[in-house]
Amino acid sequence: MSANVPPKDGQHPVELGAVLDSSEQSGFPPVDREEVSNRKADAFGSLRSFGQCSSSYSGVLEVQLKDEANCDPGVDLAEELTSTSAASALGPVGPSQQPGNLSMSCTAHRLARSHPWAQYVTLRDDPMPTDPECVTSTLPTDLYPHLKGGGYLSSRFVRSLVPRTFREKPSKRNPIPVIELMRLEHAVHFREASQRIINELRDHTYWAEDSTLPQTLPNTMPSVLLPKSKPHFPVLYQVVCRGPGQGLTLEAKDFFIPGPDRHELHLIKLDQFAVNVESNRRGFDRNLVSVKDFVWVYSVKPTIAALKDHERVLEQARLPQATIFDNKTVFFFCVEEFVFVTPTATMKRVYGIVLSRHCRHGGVTGLRIAFESAPEMVAVSPSVCNFSLEEAEENEFVTAFSRQNVSTAMRFSEKPASNADLDRLCLLIRHFLPAHPQESLLPLKIFKLEPSEKELLDDRVGPFHSYRQDPAAAQSLMAKLFNVACSALVALNCSNDDRRTHSLTATVPSLDAYPVCFDFTVTDMSSESGWTLRRPV
Repeated sequence: MSANVPPKDGQHPVELGAVLDSSEQSGFPPVDREEVSNRKADAFGSLRSFGQCSSSYSGVLEVQLKDEANCDPGVDLAEELTSTSAASALGPVGPSQQPGNLSMSCTAHRLARSHPWAQYVTLRDDPMPTDPECVTSTLPTDLYPHLKGGGYLSSRFVRSLVPRTFREKPSKRNPIPVIELMRLEHAVHFREASQRIINELRDHTYWAEDSTLPQTLPNTMPSVLLPKSKPHFPVLYQVVCRGPGQGLTLEAKDFFIPGPDRHELHLIKLDQFAVNVESNRRGFDRNLVSVKDFVWVYSVKPTIAALKDHERVLEQARLPQATIFDNKTVFFFCVEEFVFVTPTATMKRVYGIVLSRHCRHGGVTGLRIAFESAPEMVAVSPSVCNFSLEEAEENEFVTAFSRQNVSTAMRFSEKPASNADLDRLCLLIRHFLPAHPQESLLPLKIFKLEPSEKELLDDRVGPFHSYRQDPAAAQSLMAKLFNVACSALVALNCSNDDRRTHSLTATVPSLDAYPVCFDFTVTDMSSESGWTLRRPV
């Protein structure tokens, strides 16, 4: 291990050893060589303890000299743990394999030692709102953009995932988005509580017990915007998959929950034994829950698979997961206590087209409908329809009050301490695989067309007199019809996708390369069958 002081402009590099041994040349009393050696060892020991360096870490420890206005004159210790392999900072890392560039400020915050990435951020000091009316679940996509096709590989996109700054305090007129309530402190408490469960499983002291509370009433969805603390504030998750069975798959919304060493917390299950703290009942009505709905999670418990073989399941659950295209996803945790976030309804109706009817035991039990601006079909149950499913016909137009479309991108709960720290965070999260939802938003209520709306459609098929009477309104209607027609075509094109998991053997030229680009050649399959460029695999 070497310890060097990077030179400033116009200066020569100086070794730390030379600084410690220069007492004889600077007029100070001579110092015993053995004492100097001990002082060196103490200095390195303090640096290693302060930086929480692992003794097995293969890197170079450098000590920088910085002049900052808010620091005392002299040396400001700022460690830079630079890994000898760039790839080690890109893959999933454990506690003893933390990536390089450890950032330290003159005054470390109280959570600096509580999370491997806490050193890169500053804690927000704005107080949490106390009035639920000062919180909204509306997340405009221009402020909270949708996840791109490249996931988190784009540094420009990742830079937009930091907390936003609001000029005014949260109020009823200017409510704060629910996603801005996330804090690093909440993630730390959640990680510590879940780690205690893992420790109890390893010590064979964990006692599994399912809730015996009554089931949640049908057609009800108890939800809140501002949750209460019990005693800690919950963490935010989002529904990314409805299934398999009666369960839901949730994805963490804060990178600090799973990153970098707790990937089993990235995706967790919500089953019918979880307790809704708002109603004090267990489970939920699955027909009322949509993908992209938010969930406040208070606590978790091991899944049945984790109880049987916790070490094997934990190892598999910590691997990067792409749950939508992987039917063998392993989950270590499931939700124990939760509450839904109240969804936001749009004020206007959207058009939809019935693509298919699901029949069972001689009756129609569900519909599959494609809606505007949603290229995936959604399974609809009778509970959200304002009409009998027997009356629905394939290729029929319907209207619906839809949930507001929101982003599924994960975010940072705290702001980076500097631009350099933001660059490091952008690098550290590149290995996260986003869990893209496989279906559209579930509408809040679906209706048959009104007689006036049917007349407009019949007029469009016929002479189209409405265009002569009101061209602007006719153009607006046609835009909505073209929108839903395109969505239906794309949804049908994707409906027969092969979503099974297939084994694949690939050879890459370098293990240090990241990301890896695979060039697939698929034979005996035409583009008409659904195989086109940029289709996810």
